[in-house]
Amino acid sequence: MFGGNGLYATVALMVAAVTVLCSYLGIPEVGIGLGIALALVFRLTAVHYGWNLPSGLDWQPHFKLASLMRRRSRPTTRRGGKSHSRKEEP
Repeated sequence: MFGGNGLYATVALMVAAVTVLCSYLGIPEVGIGLGIALALVFRLTAVHYGWNLPSGLDWQPHFKLASLMRRRSRPTTRRGGKSHSRKEEP
């Protein structure tokens, strides 16, 4: 449900809000019907127009401290070209 970035959780949140609001107003049957209709319209519109939430996987920080931390986390090499990190042999 949360993988693939298809707005499923956003649609579910909106439908839940409409259903709770209609139930609070004393018309839960209308809330159920309106929630189903809203879910269908919103989801089909999202598919048609290719709406997705941003994934954030391509994001890189642009701060000096972050670039220093990235440099520090790389394995350093010893003399002779060997790395400090262990690699398993097959």
